[in-house]
Amino acid sequence: MNALHPLTHSILLFLALHATCAKSIRPEGFKPGTPLGPLGAKMEAGVDLQKIEGYSRFFDFTDKNNDGRHSKVEYVDNGKYLNPQSRAGIFNASDNDRDGCVSRAEYVLNRIITDEAKTIVQAMDANKDGKVERTEFIKHAMPDKKLAAQVFVDLDTDRNGILHIPEYLKVWGKWARYDRPSPEKRISARKAELEKSNQEKASSRPTDLTKRPGGPPFGRSGLADHLMQYDANKNGKVELEELSGLIRDADRNKDGALDRKELNSIRVPISNRKFPLRRK
Repeated sequence: MNALHPLTHSILLFLALHATCAKSIRPEGFKPGTPLGPLGAKMEAGVDLQKIEGYSRFFDFTDKNNDGRHSKVEYVDNGKYLNPQSRAGIFNASDNDRDGCVSRAEYVLNRIITDEAKTIVQAMDANKDGKVERTEFIKHAMPDKKLAAQVFVDLDTDRNGILHIPEYLKVWGKWARYDRPSPEKRISARKAELEKSNQEKASSRPTDLTKRPGGPPFGRSGLADHLMQYDANKNGKVELEELSGLIRDADRNKDGALDRKELNSIRVPISNRKFPLRRK
């Protein structure tokens, strides 16, 4: 029998070693979410109530007939976001129960999963060239390099050694939903947890806020006393012009609103000037 050409032998040896060291990982052999846990994925447990409400508002904005569902015609055919192919991919990934429609909870859960996945994977793009190569993924994904190599095999569905967003999101989404409750149960459970936590925080706050150190009083009477310091003409009233001047003076970024930093920077006006100075 003729001996193998040295180059052919090297290629076969490489393929054999690669197949041994980089086996595919499947969620069936692991506890739910195990491939994602070492990657730092928290899914719905990693979002707050504000984020959930923000996703819900966007869903409502694109739900043109206000029936609480996105149909393919509504989201894919008539949508304005991205392109039809991308919208179809998002729609199919979101439609957890495969009923041809996407509910609010399905949409919110998909946004949570995909936004987190993109944040985690794109952070591994060390050279910032817009793609995540195998070496980058294994180096940055997790301490267990063998597991990282296995995870990469399944995420790299086209086997080109590079991860693209639509490519890895398809597998990531399956892992994030495998053997887990429905989107409705997952989102409602997270909202209930957050609301309970907010209620506990509110009940633990002191009831007398008028003597709070470190800043102006925020009790009802304390707030009035504080605002009366802006009565520049000393007529016993805080007039619209006085408050308008105060707001314009404190609005550092000129967006027409005051954020917490701007509110904290408000200074009491000098008593001998008529109105707070206005920035030009």
